[in-house]
Amino acid sequence: MSLFVIALNPLLEYLHQSLTGLNLQNTRLTTLSYADDVNILLYNDLEIPRMWQILHKFEEDSGLNINISKSRVLPLGKWENPPHCPPLLITDVLKILDVIYSSNWNKIQDLNWNPIVANIKGKLQTSYPRENCLNNRILILNTYILSLLWYVAQVIPIPMNYSRQLQAAITWYLWKGAIFRVPLSTAIERREEGGLDFIHIPTKCASLLVSRYLKQQTDNIAAKMFTFFQNALQSGTKNDTDFDYVHQILKSINSLQLPNYGNQISTRLIYRLYLETVCNASPFDKPMRIMSYYPQVNWNRVWTNITNKLIPAKLKTSWFKAVHDIYPTNLQLYKIKRSQTMLCSICAQIDTVTHRLTEYNKVKEIWYKIQHIISIWLNTPYTSIQPSMITQPDFHYLPSQKHNAVIWIISNVVFLIMDYNREMEMEEFMEILKRSSSVGKTLVYDDVDSGLNPDDDGAVFVMNKAKKQGFEKCNATGKIQDLEPSMHHVVNSLECLERKVDYLENQNRRNNIVIYGVHEENRERWEETEDLVRRVVAQIGIDLVDSDLRGRTE
Repeated sequence: MSLFVIALNPLLEYLHQSLTGLNLQNTRLTTLSYADDVNILLYNDLEIPRMWQILHKFEEDSGLNINISKSRVLPLGKWENPPHCPPLLITDVLKILDVIYSSNWNKIQDLNWNPIVANIKGKLQTSYPRENCLNNRILILNTYILSLLWYVAQVIPIPMNYSRQLQAAITWYLWKGAIFRVPLSTAIERREEGGLDFIHIPTKCASLLVSRYLKQQTDNIAAKMFTFFQNALQSGTKNDTDFDYVHQILKSINSLQLPNYGNQISTRLIYRLYLETVCNASPFDKPMRIMSYYPQVNWNRVWTNITNKLIPAKLKTSWFKAVHDIYPTNLQLYKIKRSQTMLCSICAQIDTVTHRLTEYNKVKEIWYKIQHIISIWLNTPYTSIQPSMITQPDFHYLPSQKHNAVIWIISNVVFLIMDYNREMEMEEFMEILKRSSSVGKTLVYDDVDSGLNPDDDGAVFVMNKAKKQGFEKCNATGKIQDLEPSMHHVVNSLECLERKVDYLENQNRRNNIVIYGVHEENRERWEETEDLVRRVVAQIGIDLVDSDLRGRTE
């Protein structure tokens, strides 16, 4: 392909020197080529004969031929009479590098975005039944499903009606009918700022379009594009909302004079610029709902804790929902008139996330157990371990092992109670908790109650006893239990191999003759055995060759 491109370059240079082409923002374009796909841009039909003269000359000199059956002519703009360019056919739709072009702008948008949106909806329907947590669904959207948009978005702005269709389909897939959700302004925030890192589709599409233009030409092209889209909006030939995001981004780029950075302006920079600068007057700039309820909490520390890289995705999802208070508790349902009471149906207390995690039914006993475990790790009174550590985890402990241990056990508690099974017995809960994945080098003890006084401050001798007895016992038992499936697999594999070997040996010997009754002398060599067998078999009229002698059986 490299040699072909080199051979094609003289043709492109000759066309550029001989044709007028199109003048876009003081840039003359005559050809657009990629590999063997060449597109020639003509200013009017008077350039058609000159184009054919150049092409025929190149065919004679190089021996290459134009594929007429795959070539088309697309007239752009207004024509009194359609151009005549035999033997090429005139068309109103042309695909160039998987982007469809036409003489009508609305048709270009529909032909490009309609199949993409339909494809995304189909993938969302396929992925919907799969059991993925909220964090994993966000990951699937950002990396797999929405990636279908980004190529065309660099060339054709996405219309707002298609953007709204995508938003509705994504909301259906993302929340799966959940009554309570975080708003879009929270979901698009970064995880370290309390969001979900969800990509805002209109902004990302517009950022890709602007970034592509800025990388191609940096001499104040933002100002030129600003003028171009401003004229397009004022002309009334396009919907005002179609270019709104592009218009706003270009406006912010001009105000910050970012084009001076040239190719260093990344799409991510433009995307964050819009969300952080252009959205100042929009609802996106309002503080998060949960942050406005509890302004005294160190929310930066909260977001750091619940997004700890050592926590699995499912546990992060459960803790995120608990912190943002989007579980369907009776209090939340009562606020939207979906429940007749805000009280718990069992203990007659106000039903909140904190209540379900620390006070609900048998959960109170589990929370009491967790308090003692954490107090031993931190060497503090168990009364200092408050329920707010779950819903407002702005704590920070040193060393990092203890801090990670607290994060790990609290995230497991939230997941097991809120999303796994609220009615499990304490023994079952602790058994699952004990076997779940550990974070870093943290320790989990199953014997912390031995010698523990509720009013104790987590004495050192209790922690040492837990380390010596509880952890060693839990660790050894856990290792044995972890090895049992592997041992069963090894045993089954060996049995299978033995059966295969027996079968192969039987197949190998099924046409053999086994001779019994030939006595072997002491220290008899194999050559002597061969001679003896030959003499015995010769008595019945059979001559043996070397390949017939397989071996002897002891």
